[in-house]
Amino acid sequence: MRHKIVELDLHIFDQNGPRRLGDLQLPVSLFTCKTLVALKVSSNCMNLAPPPSASACFPSLKSLHYRLGWPDSASMFEMLASKCPVLEDLTIDVCRIGNVYTLNFPAAELKTFRILGSLMAADKYRFSINAPKLENLVVSGQLGLSNYYFSNNAKAMVKAEIHLIHGCSGENIYRVESAPPLLEGVSGVKYLSLLTPVFSARSLPSFDNLKHLKVGLFRCSYWGYVIALLKRSPNLEDIVLDIWTWTWGKQEYVKGYRPFNPPEVVPICVSSHLRTISIINFMGYDDEFEVVKYLLQYSEVLRRLTISTRESYLFKTRRMTAEKLHKKALKFQKCSKTCEIEIIINCETDRHKNCSCHL
Repeated sequence: MRHKIVELDLHIFDQNGPRRLGDLQLPVSLFTCKTLVALKVSSNCMNLAPPPSASACFPSLKSLHYRLGWPDSASMFEMLASKCPVLEDLTIDVCRIGNVYTLNFPAAELKTFRILGSLMAADKYRFSINAPKLENLVVSGQLGLSNYYFSNNAKAMVKAEIHLIHGCSGENIYRVESAPPLLEGVSGVKYLSLLTPVFSARSLPSFDNLKHLKVGLFRCSYWGYVIALLKRSPNLEDIVLDIWTWTWGKQEYVKGYRPFNPPEVVPICVSSHLRTISIINFMGYDDEFEVVKYLLQYSEVLRRLTISTRESYLFKTRRMTAEKLHKKALKFQKCSKTCEIEIIINCETDRHKNCSCHL
């Protein structure tokens, strides 16, 4: 503290196993340090409860990374976070199995909030924060959407990344019939990255402000899910469809699989706002071509459609070569006269690592 520390990383564990949290007392000077800006804490024996006499601690702390995972750590963190007056960047790493975490704390200056759940994650997370200036939310872990409860009064939230992997197999399709509170809490963002297995389309909230969307397509996801997102995002301008090939097999053998069915009414964003479309890891299935055909046919202001894939993907699914893919794409009718189609193929040879084609 005397050397005016700016960043501090405390990673202290009792090798004999978790003891009663609080055995290791920290000096009061740590909590009152005026130069400390970034703090990272991970311990099974450290007491980080602020001094009872301190109405506010860490007067300059802007970044806090805290690991939850031991008895009383949640309540200790809640007490700590509520007394950081200028905190802007907060990361919570939940690693304990079998606990239910309910956190409620004020964060007047918070702009970025990350919730990370490891393989030993808790059954339920409930986060309620008073963060009127919150702009960015990141939720990443191994649980489903219904395991997270997040509420806040932030009207300035711009970007959200929801990366949750759970129940991703043909035999165990993860479905949620009501709108997950987590999605309800981010429905006003402009940028959304949604990598999570499919849930019931009617559980989706409306994303009226959404401009940029990235969505992961798992083996248990269907194109109807994508159409539902388009219908509920009337002002969407850019969309990225990321096909997770390791979760896909022959579609007709996936339980509950339904082929692509074009909607009777074209979504507003498709006909009026959609400017760029990117499809990553294109496999060459018939449904994928039907989706490309549909989007080209009805996207009136589309500027660019990009298809990226590997040569091995095309050959494995339909014995299709890069040349055949180019020819098939040329046959699709384009509603937008200014639209360009870009095809990027990893040729996976020594001579050509990548090749691209502009149509």
